[in-house]
Amino acid sequence: QKSKLTMEETDQSELAKGIKDIAKQGLEKGKNLGNTAHAKLKSKLNTAVDPNDENARVRTDEMAHNATVGLLLVLTRDQWPVFPALMKFVWIMCIIIGACIQWTTVLLLFLYTIQTDTDPLAANPFGQATSLIGTLVASMILFLYVFGELRRAGYAVYHCYGLWRPHILDSAVLLALVLDVLLLLAVAFLSAMATVRLNNISDQLGIALAFFFILEVDEWIYEAFIRDFDVLKNDDFVLQSIDTTKAETDEEFYKKKAKTGILWVFLLCMACVIVTVWFYLVASNADSD
Repeated sequence: QKSKLTMEETDQSELAKGIKDIAKQGLEKGKNLGNTAHAKLKSKLNTAVDPNDENARVRTDEMAHNATVGLLLVLTRDQWPVFPALMKFVWIMCIIIGACIQWTTVLLLFLYTIQTDTDPLAANPFGQATSLIGTLVASMILFLYVFGELRRAGYAVYHCYGLWRPHILDSAVLLALVLDVLLLLAVAFLSAMATVRLNNISDQLGIALAFFFILEVDEWIYEAFIRDFDVLKNDDFVLQSIDTTKAETDEEFYKKKAKTGILWVFLLCMACVIVTVWFYLVASNADSD
């Protein structure tokens, strides 16, 4: 009977070992497939700068000084594993808390805006024209700020993709940067809706300033809690990459950049048109009520 029990234990041990080996092989195979797919994707969108390529056009971008971008930088330098556990905890919590504050505040501001039932013409004695101008001015100021931040966040995702490795923490950083882009798009939409529903330039600029504070929270958190670790300098946030605009000559390059600028101006003008239409819709609904 003891021999039988020993044989059963041996069989169970061998079975567990076999399952463990199969799982290990599966994980290794999945990792190899992930590395292969990542290499193919990076070959189509190469962000690395070749110092030997004299014809390459290099663009320089200063990333946002926040905990997420900082984490990306220390990951690419393989500094993260040597940090103490408490430091890692503080860093991760800064990212999570900052994101929670930003998204929660945007949501609360959205709920406040849709519950504020005001006539955009009620408190303006100068008429509809000045109310519309005030709305457009406040919206344009915030649109320009959000546009600049959106470009910077987009390039942060671009650089993150170039530096990304198929690891869990790298993927979490990439996801966090994508969420930053979505946050900016949400702010652009909510700012237009909020300024249209308010009835004087003071409140409209106030709401624009509120969104500005929301978007700056992550950088303030970095300054308050992460910078004192002294592992990153200001120059570390300046990254270089191959410019995606292809041109044979400088003149052709500058023309393409100018056309891109004109395209962005056109999009901003279209946003102003949408705000104008929305303004009249809100005003007409208020008059009908």
